[in-house]
Order: sequence, then structure tokens, then C-alpha cells
Amino acid sequence: MSEGDAGIHWLVLAMERAQVGDATGCGLATDAPVGEAWPWVADFLGITEDDVTVAVAQAFHLEMADLSSSQPEALSLLPERHALSYGVLPIRCTDRELVVATSEPLDFDAEREIGFLSGRNTVFVMAHPTAIEAAQPEWYRDSPKTKSVLENVDYAEAVQSVRFPLEVSTRVPAETGEDQIGGVVALIFHEAVKAGVSEVQLTPRGSTGQVLLKEDADSTTLLLRLPVAVLVLVAERIGLLADLPTESEAAFGSLDVFVDDTAYAVSVHLVPGLAGQMLLRIGTDSAAPPGAATGEVWQPETTSSEGHILVVDDDPGGRMLMRTVLEKNGFSVSEADDGTTALPLLQLADDIDAVLLDLMMTSMDGLEVLNRVRKGRKTAGLPVVILTASKDPEDEQRLLRAGADDYLHKPVDPHQLVHRMKAVLKRSRSFLD
Repeated sequence: MSEGDAGIHWLVLAMERAQVGDATGCGLATDAPVGEAWPWVADFLGITEDDVTVAVAQAFHLEMADLSSSQPEALSLLPERHALSYGVLPIRCTDRELVVATSEPLDFDAEREIGFLSGRNTVFVMAHPTAIEAAQPEWYRDSPKTKSVLENVDYAEAVQSVRFPLEVSTRVPAETGEDQIGGVVALIFHEAVKAGVSEVQLTPRGSTGQVLLKEDADSTTLLLRLPVAVLVLVAERIGLLADLPTESEAAFGSLDVFVDDTAYAVSVHLVPGLAGQMLLRIGTDSAAPPGAATGEVWQPETTSSEGHILVVDDDPGGRMLMRTVLEKNGFSVSEADDGTTALPLLQLADDIDAVLLDLMMTSMDGLEVLNRVRKGRKTAGLPVVILTASKDPEDEQRLLRAGADDYLHKPVDPHQLVHRMKAVLKRSRSFLD
């Protein structure tokens, strides 16, 4: 929205963008809720409210939601009170995405918070606000609830109750002082065993990560929220204990852990295509870790044919646009909302093929991130494409001299984005070959 549009309700602008009609004179207040805005605009333009819904979907290039049913797991990923607060309804999910019906596609705060709560990328689809409101209580009435045990954890008890065999413990360098990362690792195993779960997921999202206890297909417990930098350290510690391979597209390892003197075998996976996500599967006693005998590796439901891109941008709307365009063209996408989040993810993940990096960010600008990427032993050769609003040739040369492989002007043309990312990856792979 431009400065000249600041006093116009976004729904009015959407009608104009969809070429439905000019509603600028309808008198709708800029802060009018969607439940009031839909009939107001429909009446002014002489169309139905369903026509308004279709027009909004067209204006923002969104699919129309199917409100005939919802996956129970999708509902379990977003507690009802949050769905009511944001006026949304979870529809379906994969290991990487939560598809959510909304009538406010520009609510980027909701998009970010829903992603944080679910541990997945939020994908909006369009629905009439009244239809969402009517479906919420019916769908959630009998749905499994996402629980939280945050108030019930006992850190000291976990540290005292969890230990590792000597051959496992020696994989971790000796540290001085209180080992807080080790304490968090102990807490995760202690609470997982106490809850009787067989699967634990560590999932970075934006600048915050989650530790989720997976009870069954329809039920998830939120154990911990951690800054993503801490979550990365926790994952690195578990990787050391499990003796994870350092160079593998889908690293797999295993370890033994004792909780209250009972032995548990744990398999550890770094999930391909999802930067920094780790999956733990817990078996009892001396049973082999799940998948250890067969070499089975847990795979995401969605796969990438073009490559895995890390999008780094502190604008959630910009990230959503890049993600949507890239995923529709065969890429897999992970996100970071600033440089301080991106750098730990790049150190942990082995499967990121390129970085799409915004130049102007508040906490750490793109040039600083690029400089650190080029100095990192693991990331020095990683292709980096810069997003910049400048069209000054000198600025463009400065980016290339700083180590950028290419650059794109903002606002980004979707066709250029796909073309440039494919070209950069092709050059990189040709060099490696």
C-alpha cells in the first residue's frame, strides 16, 4: 500500500486491484473489521459478498478455501483461542506447511504468529469471514487440543535423572561452569519419557524455535519455546551425542540415554529440506533405534526438484511472497527473519543450496550477513542473491564486489526471481562438477 492509499480500507483497494469496481467513495472506515467491511463494500458495488471473497483471492493471488472439512492434525497445530483471535481456520497441513483459511490476507502478524505456534510455514487461502466464524466452533468441538507442559517441567529433576553412557558422553567436549545447553537436552529427554511419547521435533521458526512432543497423529504437546540460536546449540549438542555425520543431505545418527536408570534408544534425524529441524524417535530399553537397521530416513511430505533456498528478510510479507513464488516453481524454502537468525541456521543445516538475502534489515543488514557468510568455512561458497531497492549501478557493483552472486531489484518480478535463482544454482553446480 502506498502513502497515498493510507486512508483507504485495504478491501477497497483489493476490489480495484481485482478490477471489480471503484469503491473509494463508499465511506468505509479504514479500521472497519472484515465482518462489517464485506457487506458494506458488496452493497456499494452491487455485488454479492461471495463475489467480494473471490475478488480478494484474485487480488492477492490466493486459492479459495474449501471449508467442507479440515484435517484433525491441522486443527491440533493451532489452538482454538488463537484461531478465534486471528479469525482463521486451519484446513490442512504437511510437515512444512499449515494451510489456513483467512479473510485478512494482509495480517502479517497473524501469519508470523501462526507459523511460530505451528512450527510450519503459514499458507493463507481465502474464505468469507462469516463462513470462518461459523465453522470454527463446529470444527474445534471434537478436535484434539494442542497442550503445553511449560508450567509443569522440573529442570533440576531432569538434570539429575538423565545420563548418557560413557562412550556417548565423551563425544561432547568438557565445559566449565554450568552446562545450560546440556540441561535443556536433559529436560527434553526427561519430559518426553515422562509423557510417554515416541517422537520429539525441534523446529526453528523465524527468530524463535519450538520443541514439540508428538503423542500421536492428532495430538501435539508444546514443551519449550527457545530463541533460535539456543535451539541450534541444543540441536548441535544432540548431534554430537548421536555422532551425526557432518556432511549428509539427511543426517542420521543414534544414541542411548538413561532416564531414571531405564535405558532408551534414540534415533536422530536432521530433516532434509527444512533448515535446522531435527526429529528424535525414542524406543525403550535396548531396542534398536527406529530405522537404524534399515537405514530408513524420515522424509518430508513435500520435496524439492530445484533446490533449497533460505529466504532472509525482516518483512514477513516479503518472505511470504518469495516463499510462494519459489515453492510454486519447484524450490523448497526455509525462512529467517533477520541475519542473527539466518547465520546459526546456515551453520546447522547441510542442505541449503542458496540464500536470498534482503539488503536493508534493521538488526543486521544484508552486507554484514553476506560478509559473515563469505568468511565462514562451511558457507564461503554458498550462492547468495541480494534483494535491493537501489538501481544505482555503483551500488550494484558494490554488492558484487562484496561477494554477492547476483541481485534482484525490489519490488521483485516473480519471473525474474525464479530465473535468477535457477541460473545461480546452475552456475554453482557446474562449478562443483
